[in-house]
Amino acid sequence: MQRCFVLLLLPGCGGSDPTSDAVDLREDLPTAPEDGQQFVTPTLTIPAYTEQQWCSFMRYDGEDVGVSAAGTWQSENGHHAILMISNADARQYPDGSVLDCTDRNTLPMTNMEPLVIVKALEPGRTGMAFPEGMAAKLRGDTRLVLQSHYINTSPDPILVRDAINLTYVDPDTVETWAAPYAHTLSEMPIPPHEETTLTVECTWEEEANVLFLLGHMHEHGTAFSVDWTHADGTERIYEIPRWDPAMRDSPPTDDYDAGEFTVAAGDRFTTTCTWLNTTDQVLNFPQEMCVTAGMAYPTLVPLICDPS
Repeated sequence: MQRCFVLLLLPGCGGSDPTSDAVDLREDLPTAPEDGQQFVTPTLTIPAYTEQQWCSFMRYDGEDVGVSAAGTWQSENGHHAILMISNADARQYPDGSVLDCTDRNTLPMTNMEPLVIVKALEPGRTGMAFPEGMAAKLRGDTRLVLQSHYINTSPDPILVRDAINLTYVDPDTVETWAAPYAHTLSEMPIPPHEETTLTVECTWEEEANVLFLLGHMHEHGTAFSVDWTHADGTERIYEIPRWDPAMRDSPPTDDYDAGEFTVAAGDRFTTTCTWLNTTDQVLNFPQEMCVTAGMAYPTLVPLICDPS
């Protein structure tokens, strides 16, 4: 059964009113998957020469399901569209409302956890599919936030719209549950006209298998690496010695076969990010990022680490 959830802009609840002089970059969206659901934002306006992030609140009101695949669609100039589980107060942020969440303090990241981590497929398109028998769990009556991030470098405002398709499976058919892991800094001031290097040290609290791993920075990034410290020592498992700005939207991704990469409880990932801030401003999250992320199993709980 196809289901589609389209957000309506509620008066007085934030959001973006389309302007008549804006360039319409909205594209036709695919249909919802036959065994799943589509979540769609309202039309969002991104002003000229602006980096902006909108948070669209919604609710999954079905029964517990397994999410076996996810696919996202963004308009041109999109940076990311992420569906997150949220514990934000429904009285303050009602279902159907849209909030300008560009400022990292508007909605603390502790209030949101990604449902799945997706990989770059093509411009404006990300997605991932689990191996057969594996899925992420989406519990009934769950509040969700679709986070839409855009960077408009043009002299005109633009109209955009995002969609995320989820494919569902019966939870009784799921043999292995998976959940995202993310090692990041939400407080990372990068001084102007300087090269800055920061590290993110995260200890795995339980044994898990890594399904895939990717790194994420923005345009000012110059180098990225991840070191894995375990009982036998430390080894570098991911390295980009010369970060290309294009990797912001298409970071290299390392995929692993079932059981190929197991981390033990107490193992540590150390992410090292270097930037060259050529601007006159201090850069911070979300203007820049330092993230190691992917999917891990078997676990039902997102493994989020933010030592900042």
